[in-house]
Parts: sequence; structure tokens; C-alpha cells
Amino acid sequence: MLVMITAAMLALPDAEPGAGTLWLDGEAHAMTVTLCNHENQTAGARGELADGSEVTIMLQRWPGLHALSVVFNNQQWIHRGPEDSEEGPRIASWGAGELSASGIVAVFPPIRDDTMEVGFQGLCPD
Repeated sequence: MLVMITAAMLALPDAEPGAGTLWLDGEAHAMTVTLCNHENQTAGARGELADGSEVTIMLQRWPGLHALSVVFNNQQWIHRGPEDSEEGPRIASWGAGELSASGIVAVFPPIRDDTMEVGFQGLCPD
């Protein structure tokens, strides 16, 4: 499934600045990029699921740690680990304003054993 999400991310047409797409287990959702901080390497976006509920994503590329967090339906799903390693999510640098991330997130806190494949691609707003 992660391969399919990555392939879909690569096949996206040119998007408008501030636009993004979030894939949750392969299902695409339109997003609006709300944060693109180059100084502290933190980015975020928000959108709506098909049922009208809000969904947010946060990307963090801190020295030594990458984190991918998705919040919806009063639940936080997270994947974090050492930067640029197999244990961490794949989060590309957004020096050119292009956001790209993928990983398998788990419910946090780990109150149950549940995971979900996540992919995100977007453009920082002007």
C-alpha cells in the first residue's frame, strides 16, 4: 500500500501554492497548507474528511528526529524516529516549498495496536 501511495504522490499534477493532498490508507483528501516554517523545519496542513470532520497533519524535521502526526476524530496518529533512517517517517526537506512525507502511523498514546499508512504532498503558500 505504501508503494501505491508513493506512486500516487509522484503522479500529482501541478498544484497551486497552499494546496495539498493527504492519503489515509490510500484514500485521498484535499488539504490546505497552513504552516511552512523553514527556520524550525515545521509544516502543517488541514482539511476535511468525506464525513465533514476535520483532519490535520504536522511534519517536523528536527535535528536528529523526524515526526509525522495526523489528528482526526479526536485521535492522534504518529510516526517518529531518527532522521533519514528506516525507523523514521520519510519527510523530504522543503527548501523549495514542496512538502512530501509518508510513513505508517500508530495511535498515540498506544492504547490499542492500530496503524495506518499516510502520505502527504503539498506546496507551501506564497
